[in-house]
Amino acid sequence: MDLALFGNSIGISDLLDWRECPTRMELGMQRHVGNENPGATNWTNAYGSAIHDAIHLVETEGLTNEEAVDRVWTTYGGYLDPEDLALLKEDLDTYRGDTPLGMELVVAEADLKVPLFTLPNRETFYFRFKIDALYRREEDHSVFYARDYKSSKHRKSQQEVDKDLQMWAYNWAIHERYPECPTLPQSYQHLKSGNH
Repeated sequence: MDLALFGNSIGISDLLDWRECPTRMELGMQRHVGNENPGATNWTNAYGSAIHDAIHLVETEGLTNEEAVDRVWTTYGGYLDPEDLALLKEDLDTYRGDTPLGMELVVAEADLKVPLFTLPNRETFYFRFKIDALYRREEDHSVFYARDYKSSKHRKSQQEVDKDLQMWAYNWAIHERYPECPTLPQSYQHLKSGNH
């Protein structure tokens, strides 16, 4: 597979897909260049994709909750239930009121990448990752805090989250991207169910 087609970058989901089936990874990576294969949208993940896109719109375009939900509904509405409209707005309310005390937001719903390795011909390959919310302490910029939003409608167990290689990979990537960050507590939050 020619990673140059994808900006010489790969993410944790792509790597996990490759472990299961290299063809699945190759087909799945088409989403990064706007060439999703037919049937690529997984209706079981639609709510999670919708709330992440809505948070991105709130942060980057300053949309209200109503405006953000209306915008994402045009993309995901066909995969969601009518009651999800209210749930999306409620989760956005939770997100807006959730900046940790004494912390300032560094990035939210940000697509980032860090060098993964460089070949002898100096061609560099990157690890691609998306940060849900990264903060740093206002009085000590060496202390960062990363929060991952678990956004499915169905609550994940502690065991499922602990086995999720995404948080381990993102811990490494954040330290690579922000070398001034020696301290990085991480947490996850089910938007409907509170922190863990």
